[in-house]
Amino acid sequence: RRPGKGSRPKGKKATRAQAEHGDAVHVTSFSAGAWQVMQSLAQVASLLAAMVWHCSCATLGTLLSLLHPSMWMGESHAGVTFYDGRVFHSRTRPVMNVFAYPLRFAVIDLDAPPPWFVSSGQAGDHMTAAEVRARCGTDGPVRLLTSPWSFGYVQNPISVYYGYRQTCDAEMSERTELADKGNAEVAKADARTTPKNSRLRKAQKILKTQNTQTTQQKSGQTRKTDKAEKFEKVEEVEKVESAVGKGDAASSSSSSPHHACSPETLAVCVAEVTNTPWGERVVFNFRPAGQRVPKALHVSPFMDMLGDWDISATHADGEMTLDVNVVGHPVYGDYFRASLKAKRDDGAPRARSERAGVVRLLKHACTPHRVALWIYQQALVVIWRGVRFFPPPGLAAVAAAGALRGAELATAQALLGPAVERGREAGTKTVSQGGTVGSGGGGGGGCPLRFSWRGAKKWPWNT
Repeated sequence: RRPGKGSRPKGKKATRAQAEHGDAVHVTSFSAGAWQVMQSLAQVASLLAAMVWHCSCATLGTLLSLLHPSMWMGESHAGVTFYDGRVFHSRTRPVMNVFAYPLRFAVIDLDAPPPWFVSSGQAGDHMTAAEVRARCGTDGPVRLLTSPWSFGYVQNPISVYYGYRQTCDAEMSERTELADKGNAEVAKADARTTPKNSRLRKAQKILKTQNTQTTQQKSGQTRKTDKAEKFEKVEEVEKVESAVGKGDAASSSSSSPHHACSPETLAVCVAEVTNTPWGERVVFNFRPAGQRVPKALHVSPFMDMLGDWDISATHADGEMTLDVNVVGHPVYGDYFRASLKAKRDDGAPRARSERAGVVRLLKHACTPHRVALWIYQQALVVIWRGVRFFPPPGLAAVAAAGALRGAELATAQALLGPAVERGREAGTKTVSQGGTVGSGGGGGGGCPLRFSWRGAKKWPWNT
């Protein structure tokens, strides 16, 4: 059937409308592409300008630090302890890349931070102790692992909050309650405990009596010389002291309850991860012993968003460790490791690197600047080796994917939690399957993550 005359103008109008729509789409895509190119150029210019400015400030600041009195006299602020350690990175796929660098960082008591932490403005970039306790449900001290700002610049790929509990396990709480009520058995046990000095005096008195009796016996025995006699007495007294010390230790261990925690038990950690140079941030909780969590931030432009993080942290006896691994990638498997191992800097535990003598000034001054240079240097290395560049997918998309993956891990925790806990008690850990998993609302052995994100502070770094 041939179309009527009235249908031809209608077809021409439809063709014209489609053409106009195609032109609009083309213009829109061209505008979006041009905007992305302009934003990328602005990012490069901003990065170069920031590098020149902050390196100039660091150079001038280091020279002026030599004239500061505290540089030679030293500073000591309560509420902070400095650690000296080393950061190790290892990547096995799709290319091998391994590097390490020294790092001197601070562990800050957020309940009583040092003055410079507040005056520099760094305190405003982190959570307060009250916010961490409310987030973690703890009631003890809160400490923050971070690198101090240096001459107006900061570079913290990850900061960690350590949330402690004041209370111990049920056995310790029960004993404390009984002691407060004046439990008779505890009082008797304390009364039976003899002070060490009193017992030692009694032992010395007995030895003195025995020695007096020995000297009075002259029936055919040769008297010892004064020197040998004195040496023997000292030896016997040392034996008695050792026996008394062991007795006190035994009585102390028997009188105190056996419990697996101390008055300050590390209960929950909070990771604060920031990507460079965009400045986007994600905050989440995790178990110090180790927990598998969603990869909730586009940290490196040379990694995609597949796989999870396996993160753990320790803090005890003047030593600290922090491990963050990328695990469970569908193609590469467990292909990336990052770790920090450090010990307390006993030579200057309360002083910043710019106020702790010439040696530490030359070795650790401008730590944030050094970390940034190491990051960009390694970026050039992996580019040279042909690693693909992954542009930021956008914080909104990352947050949505993180929430979805968190729900999957929570389900896995609900199903595998008991088996995972048995594996941990046996001392085994497989990060791709056996690590503790969890998300917001995750139960069992997992820790509720409570994700929160923060976007870039200004253009052109918004994604």
